[in-house]
Amino acid sequence: MSETQHFKCTLKNTDQTLEEYFNNSGEELGCYLDVEEWFDEERHQKAVLFNERVYEIKFWEDFGESDVFRALGQFNGDIDLHLKYYDGGCSFDEAIAYALDNIEDDF
Repeated sequence: MSETQHFKCTLKNTDQTLEEYFNNSGEELGCYLDVEEWFDEERHQKAVLFNERVYEIKFWEDFGESDVFRALGQFNGDIDLHLKYYDGGCSFDEAIAYALDNIEDDF
Protein backbone atom coordinates (compact mmCIF):
# COMPACT_ATOMS: atom_id res chain seq x y z
CA MET A 1 0.00 0.00 0.00
CA SER A 2 1.32 3.44 -0.90
CA GLU A 3 1.53 6.22 1.65
CA THR A 4 3.22 9.54 2.25
CA GLN A 5 6.86 9.22 3.34
CA HIS A 6 8.66 11.96 5.28
CA PHE A 7 12.36 11.40 6.02
CA LYS A 8 15.24 13.53 7.15
CA CYS A 9 18.68 11.94 6.89
CA THR A 10 22.40 12.61 6.53
CA LEU A 11 24.53 11.20 3.73
CA LYS A 12 28.11 10.51 4.82
CA ASN A 13 30.65 10.98 2.03
CA THR A 14 32.78 7.81 1.79
CA ASP A 15 35.02 9.57 -0.78
CA GLN A 16 34.97 6.33 -2.79
CA THR A 17 33.82 5.53 -6.31
CA LEU A 18 31.34 2.69 -6.68
CA GLU A 19 34.12 0.30 -7.69
CA GLU A 20 36.30 1.31 -4.71
CA TYR A 21 33.32 0.98 -2.37
CA PHE A 22 32.57 -2.51 -3.68
CA ASN A 23 36.23 -3.60 -3.49
CA ASN A 24 36.44 -2.38 0.14
CA SER A 25 33.18 -4.11 1.10
CA GLY A 26 34.81 -7.54 1.12
CA GLU A 27 31.75 -8.92 -0.71
CA GLU A 28 31.57 -10.79 -4.01
CA LEU A 29 29.22 -10.23 -6.94
CA GLY A 30 27.73 -13.69 -6.59
CA CYS A 31 24.57 -13.78 -8.71
CA TYR A 32 24.73 -10.08 -9.63
CA LEU A 33 25.75 -9.16 -13.17
CA ASP A 34 27.82 -6.12 -12.21
CA VAL A 35 28.74 -3.76 -9.38
CA GLU A 36 25.81 -1.43 -10.17
CA GLU A 37 23.29 -4.25 -9.77
CA TRP A 38 24.98 -5.35 -6.52
CA PHE A 39 24.82 -1.78 -5.19
CA ASP A 40 21.14 -1.34 -6.13
CA GLU A 41 20.15 -4.58 -4.40
CA GLU A 42 22.53 -4.85 -1.45
CA ARG A 43 22.81 -1.17 -0.46
CA HIS A 44 19.17 -0.11 -1.08
CA GLN A 45 18.28 2.51 1.56
CA LYS A 46 21.80 2.20 3.03
CA ALA A 47 23.85 4.17 0.49
CA VAL A 48 23.40 6.29 -2.65
CA LEU A 49 25.55 7.47 -5.56
CA PHE A 50 26.03 11.21 -6.17
CA ASN A 51 28.66 12.83 -8.39
CA GLU A 52 30.30 9.42 -8.90
CA ARG A 53 30.87 9.01 -5.15
CA VAL A 54 29.18 6.70 -2.65
CA TYR A 55 27.39 8.31 0.30
CA GLU A 56 26.20 6.14 3.18
CA ILE A 57 22.92 6.99 4.92
CA LYS A 58 23.96 7.61 8.53
CA PHE A 59 21.08 9.41 10.24
CA TRP A 60 17.47 8.69 9.42
CA GLU A 61 14.38 10.23 10.97
CA ASP A 62 10.84 9.47 9.77
CA PHE A 63 8.37 12.35 10.21
CA GLY A 64 5.20 10.96 8.68
CA GLU A 65 2.57 13.76 5.66
CA SER A 66 3.25 17.88 1.20
CA ASP A 67 6.28 16.80 -0.66
CA VAL A 68 9.74 18.02 0.37
CA PHE A 69 12.94 17.26 -1.59
CA ARG A 70 15.76 19.20 0.08
CA ALA A 71 19.51 18.53 0.14
CA LEU A 72 22.05 20.69 1.96
CA GLY A 73 25.80 20.24 1.43
CA GLN A 74 27.92 20.54 4.58
CA PHE A 75 31.48 21.85 5.07
CA ASN A 76 32.81 18.33 5.70
CA GLY A 77 31.44 16.96 2.40
CA ASP A 78 28.41 15.22 3.90
CA ILE A 79 24.89 15.97 2.66
CA ASP A 80 21.80 16.47 4.84
CA LEU A 81 18.51 15.39 3.26
CA HIS A 82 14.94 16.31 4.13
CA LEU A 83 12.48 14.17 2.14
CA LYS A 84 8.70 14.04 2.26
CA TYR A 85 6.80 12.32 -0.57
CA TYR A 86 4.01 9.92 -1.51
CA ASP A 87 5.65 6.58 -2.21
CA GLY A 88 3.06 5.76 -4.87
CA GLY A 89 4.40 8.71 -6.88
CA CYS A 90 8.14 8.06 -6.57
CA SER A 91 10.61 5.73 -4.87
CA PHE A 92 13.10 6.50 -2.08
CA ASP A 93 15.94 6.61 -4.63
CA GLU A 94 13.97 8.97 -6.91
CA ALA A 95 13.22 11.26 -3.95
CA ILE A 96 16.94 11.45 -3.15
CA ALA A 97 17.69 12.17 -6.81
CA TYR A 98 15.14 15.04 -6.85
CA ALA A 99 16.74 16.53 -3.74
CA LEU A 100 20.28 16.17 -5.11
CA ASP A 101 19.25 17.83 -8.39
CA ASN A 102 18.71 21.05 -6.43
CA ILE A 103 21.39 20.70 -3.73
CA GLU A 104 22.18 23.77 -1.63
CA ASP A 105 25.71 24.30 -0.32
CA ASP A 106 26.19 25.44 3.26
CA PHE A 107 29.69 26.78 2.55
